[in-house]
Amino acid sequence: MTSTNKMWLSHSGRRWGKSRLMKELEEQRRELMTKVTITYEQLDSKGACRDQLELFKETFPKGISVTSEEELVAIAKKFSKKFDMFWASENLLSVAACDRPVTIKFCGNYIETTRPARDKDEEVEKQAYDNLEEAIATSVAKLYYEQESTKGENL
Repeated sequence: MTSTNKMWLSHSGRRWGKSRLMKELEEQRRELMTKVTITYEQLDSKGACRDQLELFKETFPKGISVTSEEELVAIAKKFSKKFDMFWASENLLSVAACDRPVTIKFCGNYIETTRPARDKDEEVEKQAYDNLEEAIATSVAKLYYEQESTKGENL
């Protein structure tokens, strides 16, 4: 029995083995992925306050550009205590995104479960608020990514 090396014709017309072809297909997929961006100009046009605009410019001089929801969520979590996520939820999300029941349910359950603990101790209250900020940042990032990455699909 003889073994044969299978060769595939790639998009560019080259002949490659399976592993190289898969790498090329992955590169092409990444190029086609939707980039979701947040820019200084965008925030300024939505009426962000000067302090937040300056902080954004210092933190992200070229703006934010991501190709996955996970990337945007990671950034939102990391900076949830520096940036006003309540403002972001009101000004960056469309009415349709704000109407999503997942947001209300997610935040509602969190507030409900932490309310008794917050009454006991200032440190517990601070921790609950910090966790709430991160939870809101995560929700806003997920909804914003979905909103922006599907813009052209409903035309």
